[in-house]
Amino acid sequence: MSGLDRLLSTVADEYHIRRGSTEALESFKARIIYSALSRQAYAALFDRTDEPTISIQYFKARINELQRIYASLYPEANIKIDLADEIYELYSNAGLIYHAPNRIAPSMPASATLNGITFMRGVTPDRKVHMSGAGFYRPSNDPSTDVGEMFAIPNRTLSDEWAALIRRAHWKVERLPDDAEYLNTTPTFRQRYWKAQPDRDGSISIARVRSTVEYLHYLYRSDGDVFECCQLPTWRSARAMSNACLASRVTLPPNRYKVDGTITWLRLGYLPPPPELNLLKLYSWAQQFIDPFNNFNRVVDTDIFFALKIIFERRGYQFIEE
Repeated sequence: MSGLDRLLSTVADEYHIRRGSTEALESFKARIIYSALSRQAYAALFDRTDEPTISIQYFKARINELQRIYASLYPEANIKIDLADEIYELYSNAGLIYHAPNRIAPSMPASATLNGITFMRGVTPDRKVHMSGAGFYRPSNDPSTDVGEMFAIPNRTLSDEWAALIRRAHWKVERLPDDAEYLNTTPTFRQRYWKAQPDRDGSISIARVRSTVEYLHYLYRSDGDVFECCQLPTWRSARAMSNACLASRVTLPPNRYKVDGTITWLRLGYLPPPPELNLLKLYSWAQQFIDPFNNFNRVVDTDIFFALKIIFERRGYQFIEE
């Protein structure tokens, strides 16, 4: 490959990682290194003889060692983030790692197919795979199966989730504390998600109140005179509820993308709930490997992107091509 030495060229070929039509060479190198570290880190989960698990410390040390080697060989890749923590958290959150106290093991093998792509986890080191980000896949003609279920993404729309939440609400007239915050129901890309004043048009939205250890969330509605609310269970994801509320109002900001040959540049309009974000992060790269890691601006293999787009659109997310 033009501009790559033999090592990175071999890695890129092995994992089917291709340079975008307008992508800078340094960006391409950083993506290859990130995927190589991820693959070698996952292989470390199988470095066990007498025990079925390895220590978290061993897993992270393997990544740190390899990252130092790659950094010395390719300083122009400009990777400024500690990838050991990032990759560990990513594989944990996306269900590719099983946990015991201070120990981890690879998940059981699983796969699901959509749009000619088979998404894979629990992949042994000897298995040939393609990679997008830290995620494993292979091109496939297998019948479609439920990729969303494999990654714990609910099988209904965001608007349906919001309607179900409202149906179960038990309302009471109650004022919230003065320091309560209210969901911004007409957000733009650079605006804060929460605001100081409630909506007073009678529509149902979300409020939050800081407690000693976490936020407590409420459904609320107000017409300016009467204020009603309903406290929500603490196990519910605030981000899932916020996305559902905005989707029901048709004010959830769209995601924007630009196809650049074999890769697609993606900018999220609003941070999705954990299951969707975990899947997207697993199968994408950050546009820049700096601290803090940017969840909004991602690079995705183009074939993977259009498979993920189907999953997201079924949930009610919108995409605009630029």
